[in-house]
Amino acid sequence: MAFLLGRPVQAGEGFVAPDLVTAGMPFQLRLPKGTYQINWGDGTNIVTDSQGYVSHVYRQAGSVTVEVSVTAGGISKPYPWSYDAMIIAAKPLVFLSTPGGDAISGPADNLPRALPLQGEARDVAVESREGTNELSADLWVRLDSLEGRQVLVASREEAGGFALAYEGAALSFSIVGAGVVSFPVGERIAAGKWHHVAVVYDAVPLFPFANTVRVYVDGQLAGDGRIAARHSGPLKFSGIRLGGEGVQGAMSGFALYDKVLFPLSIWDRYSALASPNKWNVSVAFPGSSRVTVVEPKILKTIDVPLDPDPAADNGPAIRSAVTAAQPGTRLRLVDATTGKPGTRFSVKSLIAGNKWAAILIEGKQDLELNGGGATLVFSQAMARYLYILKSARIAVRDLSFDIDPTYARPGLYAKILDLNRETGVVTAQLVNGRDGSPDPIIPSRASYWRWRPHDPVTLRHSEKGPAFRSDIYAEKPVPDGSGRPGVIVFKAKKKPEDKFWDELKQYVEGDNFYMINNGDFSSNAVSLDFSEDVVFERVNYYATLGMVFLSSDIRRVRVAHCVIGIPPGMTAEDRPLSAGADGYHFHLTQGDIVFENNEVTLTDDDPISIKDSMWGKLKRLDNYTLDVGAKGFTKGDPVELLTPEYESAGYKATVVRADGTKLTLSVALPATIVPGSVLMNRSHHTKNWILRGNYFHDYYGRIMLYTDYGTVVGNRVHDSLYHLGISNAYFEVAGVSRNVVTHRNLFDSTNADTANWGGNATVTVFNQITYSANSFVGGRLLLDQVSGGAMIRNAFYRKEQSPRGSSIQIKGSRNVVVSDNLQFGPGADQFLLKSDNNTNLIETRNRVVK
Repeated sequence: MAFLLGRPVQAGEGFVAPDLVTAGMPFQLRLPKGTYQINWGDGTNIVTDSQGYVSHVYRQAGSVTVEVSVTAGGISKPYPWSYDAMIIAAKPLVFLSTPGGDAISGPADNLPRALPLQGEARDVAVESREGTNELSADLWVRLDSLEGRQVLVASREEAGGFALAYEGAALSFSIVGAGVVSFPVGERIAAGKWHHVAVVYDAVPLFPFANTVRVYVDGQLAGDGRIAARHSGPLKFSGIRLGGEGVQGAMSGFALYDKVLFPLSIWDRYSALASPNKWNVSVAFPGSSRVTVVEPKILKTIDVPLDPDPAADNGPAIRSAVTAAQPGTRLRLVDATTGKPGTRFSVKSLIAGNKWAAILIEGKQDLELNGGGATLVFSQAMARYLYILKSARIAVRDLSFDIDPTYARPGLYAKILDLNRETGVVTAQLVNGRDGSPDPIIPSRASYWRWRPHDPVTLRHSEKGPAFRSDIYAEKPVPDGSGRPGVIVFKAKKKPEDKFWDELKQYVEGDNFYMINNGDFSSNAVSLDFSEDVVFERVNYYATLGMVFLSSDIRRVRVAHCVIGIPPGMTAEDRPLSAGADGYHFHLTQGDIVFENNEVTLTDDDPISIKDSMWGKLKRLDNYTLDVGAKGFTKGDPVELLTPEYESAGYKATVVRADGTKLTLSVALPATIVPGSVLMNRSHHTKNWILRGNYFHDYYGRIMLYTDYGTVVGNRVHDSLYHLGISNAYFEVAGVSRNVVTHRNLFDSTNADTANWGGNATVTVFNQITYSANSFVGGRLLLDQVSGGAMIRNAFYRKEQSPRGSSIQIKGSRNVVVSDNLQFGPGADQFLLKSDNNTNLIETRNRVVK
């Protein structure tokens, strides 16, 4: 539990309110008893007596600002929102809300009182951290002099400690033993004046040189860089010191977090000074509703003893225990030699036949499979590690999945040794990601499918060289037979274009460093079918040759605190991929999905996709028979015909018979089916889903969301595309995003969009889409074909290397509110919004912050 300096917010210290509400739903202000004048921001003004809270209902989506004044003795004065409550809601490790008996006035009456800095460090107690890769600190500071080095915040540790300091018109952030990065701030900080200062440290220990340091002054991004260390290492602290030798001034509201603060949240803190009684609220279109996943009712725990010998096959023991388990059972995997959980166990066999799974949970109720921290290591071709079928109230917890690397690896590194343009023969050598030395272990199972250029120093994706697929350009590589470690050869199936060979030759003469994907789509980690009320918690996927998580015909599923990545202690120097294909597929489900606090990285395709069952290649054969172009229906499925605009065409029926691609339906078809019409299978409608608090980074592919009534809040997305889409192509891109609320996310070097990939490009199909209070650092918001949208209170932090073009682009849309968006950093002097072929586009209060 975090150690918190200070006290809970008391009555009379400001009003408290959420910053997001759904149009048509009650919005509440928490206020102490008293008489208040409230301007709700939608043209409604009231004078009211509060008994603890006051409610209001907003009828239209958009951005509003609530202003509150308190009336006493016939005098009305502004009443502030609670700064303390905002900080406490962000769950800091420490918050200096009441600095002690020598406290002095802070920056303003609505902000915390200040700690005087008088030339010596002031110690602050904080819960110890052995190591964190994420750290944020924010504070109000007044420096009476700008001369010399002035340490604002520092930890006490000799190794792994950190410090934030001001010196020579610059802010610096340093890590003991790793280095320092400094950012000129010029005249942004002035002597004798209060300023809000924040620093955010974000390291990705998977990669060399993968850390980001950002500093903010008065709410604006003032520096963005990194510490030039191969591995800056996790930060450590057991105590914090504020100020130091020679520092004269004062500090207010210091808060420390073991997480990344989003840029807009830092701007909100600074706004407390200029707008103490004005609270910004996003009024959204409806998104998801509450999802409740029923936990299994557990009555007893049974230990399943497993053999830790790598040569053992623990598959039969696990399968036997699952088969025998009665409703109400928790199965806990333990080491047979110690009786304790938490080690690695080999699994070398599977259930043959149409299930092809190592572990099968079929027809079970009220069952928990608890690994106790164990990792199951597979060394045979597995169609599925775990298959849950026709079951209810199932939980899988504290379990990880891996592959024996001598058998198979999802990814490898390689350098090309020789190119023979005449014969098409390419000779390559597998190499170690740590130092580029030969990798002698050629896995027994490898497809060598995709070859992608990576930076040999950072190991991250590179744009310098040509990517290619071995199944297109070449035969499957094989060992060259020379005995040289890790050397493989392959031959082009046909002579590639000269341009490709020229680009390849140029790259080989330069960086010459490839990441190879050994993808195998016949293999995946987890399959979940025809089940309900299923929980995956702290389930980690360290290696699979194919997709990680496939699901269909399921409802009420929660995935929480799970990781797609590589084992602790390893980095991308050891393994470049965790999955040879996609991450999580929620396709053709019945909805009610909660996906929260997960990390997804090192997948070779889309980290998550949520899709429906929509069929666009329709051919009417007779009054009751329809050809849908592909298989995917069963008898009894309810179907609905949609217009080319994806609205109901007024036709609903049930499948009487499914014969391949042909459906016999219970109700006579319309005499004519309009070209572009779509048939939706209503039994596969992934409606009502929540993505909350997840971290998506360092993968190939995009976040693909193709269904309706969703909420996406508090996620971090790095170097990707966040896609709300529509298409009528089966399986790969099927469905339509509607009523999706995207709120308070960090899109770092990431664009977000609505886009039509394969559907009717002339109609507005994305109904009631809300993007609100998101932070875009080096990314843009691209909207296409939106009907009823609210693009409100988003913040765009443009950098010198930001993509060229407008911060917001809207085309082919109607009835869209674009309001109160902010743009920071380099760019034009007006808000960058590009509009093309829109109807009733409402633009208000969008501005550039200088």
